[in-house]
Amino acid sequence: GNNDLEGRSWNNAEAISDKFKKGDFILVHGKINLFQGRKQFIMQKYEEVDSSKLNIDDFIQKSENDPETMYNELLSIIRNLTDVYIKELLELIVTDEEIARRLKTWQAGKTIHHAYKSGLLEHILSCTQLAVSLSPHYNVNVNYVVAGTVLHDLCKIYELSDGVSIEYTEEGKLVGHLVKILEVMDRFSYRIKDFPYSLIRLSCSSCFKYT
Repeated sequence: GNNDLEGRSWNNAEAISDKFKKGDFILVHGKINLFQGRKQFIMQKYEEVDSSKLNIDDFIQKSENDPETMYNELLSIIRNLTDVYIKELLELIVTDEEIARRLKTWQAGKTIHHAYKSGLLEHILSCTQLAVSLSPHYNVNVNYVVAGTVLHDLCKIYELSDGVSIEYTEEGKLVGHLVKILEVMDRFSYRIKDFPYSLIRLSCSSCFKYT
């Protein structure tokens, strides 16, 4: 990512690699070298750090926008939709306790594309606001477009891990967020009486267009 700095150690590299693992906090002393136009951090001395004494949030880049405010704005757009089935489906999904918890904190990508805490929610809200603004201009059904913008990346909450070190989960590698959202839509639509399943196809079409 843009905040990465390549670190190198010319001595005892194997011993250092065995001592620390990805996600550990260490205090490193060294110097910055410029190599082929890029900065390198030459590591010379290492000290272990007790992560329990740290504020982890100090080491996590996050959205400048408040997640609760963004979440409520997204929910307000959903609740103002005119198609009762799409509105209920989206509201059921977005207000699910576990989905809501993850949505408020997850980032949208590992290294690019809103790759910071609450970046996923920021991205989804931004796309959804655009959908509301632009749908009348293009004379398209705003309900379907909003369904696409809300759902197209939502299942990155299962595709990416959270915390300091973001990685792709096994489910993310093997299933992916596009296939996973079909499962989520299927699971929640069964709670809605007389749900017209043709809407799933239309919403899925919008999802793929916005990916």
